Amino acid sequence: FYRDWYRPDLMAVVAVGDFEPATIESLIRRHFLSIPKRSGERERTLYPVPDHLDTLYSIAADPEMDLTIVGVDILLDRESEATDADYRRSLVRQLATGMFNARLAELTRQSDPPFLQAYGSRGGLVRTKDVFALTALVRQGGAGRGLEALMTEQKRVDRFGFTAGELDRQKQELLRFFEQAYQERMKTESARLADEYVRNFLSEEPAPGIAFEFMLASKFIPDVTLDEVNALWQTIEGRSNVVVSVSGPDKPGAALPTESSLAAILSSVASAPASPYVDNVAGQSLLPALPEGGTIVAESRIPELDLIRWELSNGVTVFLKQTDFKNDQILLSGFAPGGTSLAPDSGYLAAMTATAVVQECGLGAFSQTELDKLLAGKIASASAYCSELEQGINGTASPKDLKTLMELVYLRFTAPRKDTAAFSGWVSRMRGMIENRSMRPESAFDDTLQVTLANHHVRRQPITAESLTHLDLDKSYAFYKQRFADASNFTFILVGTFAPDSVRALVARYLGGLPSLNRGETWRDVGVRTPSGFIRKEIHRGIEPKSQVRAYFTGPFHWSQENRASYNAMIEVLRITLRETLREDRGGTYGVSVGGSPSQFPIAQYRCTVSFGCSPAAVDTLLAAMLGQIDSLKTAGPAPATLEKVKETYKRERETAMKQNGFWVGALHFLLSNREDPRDLLRMDQRMAGMTVEAVRTAARTYLHPEAYLLGIMYPAKEER
Repeated sequence: FYRDWYRPDLMAVVAVGDFEPATIESLIRRHFLSIPKRSGERERTLYPVPDHLDTLYSIAADPEMDLTIVGVDILLDRESEATDADYRRSLVRQLATGMFNARLAELTRQSDPPFLQAYGSRGGLVRTKDVFALTALVRQGGAGRGLEALMTEQKRVDRFGFTAGELDRQKQELLRFFEQAYQERMKTESARLADEYVRNFLSEEPAPGIAFEFMLASKFIPDVTLDEVNALWQTIEGRSNVVVSVSGPDKPGAALPTESSLAAILSSVASAPASPYVDNVAGQSLLPALPEGGTIVAESRIPELDLIRWELSNGVTVFLKQTDFKNDQILLSGFAPGGTSLAPDSGYLAAMTATAVVQECGLGAFSQTELDKLLAGKIASASAYCSELEQGINGTASPKDLKTLMELVYLRFTAPRKDTAAFSGWVSRMRGMIENRSMRPESAFDDTLQVTLANHHVRRQPITAESLTHLDLDKSYAFYKQRFADASNFTFILVGTFAPDSVRALVARYLGGLPSLNRGETWRDVGVRTPSGFIRKEIHRGIEPKSQVRAYFTGPFHWSQENRASYNAMIEVLRITLRETLREDRGGTYGVSVGGSPSQFPIAQYRCTVSFGCSPAAVDTLLAAMLGQIDSLKTAGPAPATLEKVKETYKRERETAMKQNGFWVGALHFLLSNREDPRDLLRMDQRMAGMTVEAVRTAARTYLHPEAYLLGIMYPAKEER
């Protein structure tokens, strides 16, 4: 196979990045020009996929599968992508698929949804055939109902088409997508450009550049008619070349449907009457009235970070950093101490699910479906979260949609919504996602170790289908309201493309207008502690001859930037040495994961996790090798060359990260929530640059105790030891 297909005439090299072209070209020539051309090359044949008139069926059960998946694949001829007319047709197809998927998403918000998630998409099946795939994740026993819902919606479009309102919204969405891509054309990540060139070479996908595509999209999309979209849908309606597939768990009482029962559903849908889609559209204003707002009462600057700090009259603190990393992006993060820790153990489940439940219900006067329609064509979103120690809001927006983002943030605080149908639908989808979760060996392994690490604390128990029966919309809603009733101790971070003076009025009105009760709250320690001593946990799950090994080193941590720097360096050194030893030298695993970070609250502690997969027979050998490398690190410290590699990698990754808005939001959030000076961000770079072998060796001695850690090993169920 290698001799047949790995040859120069089938090869291309793509290089995209910040480099001197001549240098990279010389490297490519040096390494690839010497590859000899082969004689008598095997001809590459593109094999056709034969058409079929009768519907084909595939039904498969798997004892380790935790979800049931229904698929309807319609095989289609490949379409040309060579001309402007071809491109226009692809835009029409994107509009149709987007509208269809919006309808499917709307169905998932019913009180008893027919599927957990569903979508349609067109793509290449093989080089000679495309496929339009309808896919649905359904609850156990729900394959027939899910298939019926998919085919009913397909028939509804086939019979009545889409509506003018749907097309208008989808045009706005698609045009906005191209507009943003065009705005970011000089900031596009290298990997995305490289992928486009790879697709151009492998499948001849045109790569004219976003400027040309934006020009065509702006020209074609506004003129697309409803008749045109509906006519295109008829070409993928699926009267032939249809394959229906169902796959799901192999367990007692969960039999999958038969081929005859699936065929009966298709026949029933085909003969049943259909009704047109009703496009319910709400009003056009998010807020019924402008908030009264507040004022900026104090302003200061941190020049080293180009950071501005505003204190608002309601107690809210705002940090602003103007950047040019992206042309069309603003990120927002708001947070305050408290979180689910303030709920009693008896109310923990309602508290933990509160933000997900309330978000599913919509916002203000709008259901989630109505909200999606109202926000069509805008790039603005804001979602609430509630972790154990804090509650907060994360958001993003295009600069021209910043006002919409601020309105959404204001509504997240002041106008959460209750919707019993949406709540019931969310619970139903959650139950479907987790009812067979334990059938996956990896899930059972994860749950066992999570519970053990927390000494079986009630707040670390995995959610089960049974525990979902105790959820209560009123309790979740009440907890959400309590957590977001007082913004006086909130800190907000705004990073992105804006001028501080241009956002001053928006910040004062919307963030300054948030409710302020001055409760002075903070989190509480709920008492979750890791076990002491050495613990070995083995589980026997799965039918494949594979194992998972996971080691958790935990303990108290003396919180300081110096200790965090040496700890992080130790993690990186261990990642390199274990990869070299377990994978490259011994060939015992595909990869080794080493991670973990210290935390300050509620108590200062650390967790270092080492994880790898291997054959059951290699567990003991590789585990001994892992402990040997840890012992060597504690005795002699890292090799100087390894430490230099860690420092150089950190430097390069940091240079890249500091040109990303997301990095600044995350780093400032970390420092501020840990009550540290934002300038410590720069001091960390200095500490890593000055990291020594002795500092890493000391860290290994402090944090890696083979006599006191949790070792988890998963073996196959039938493995004899």
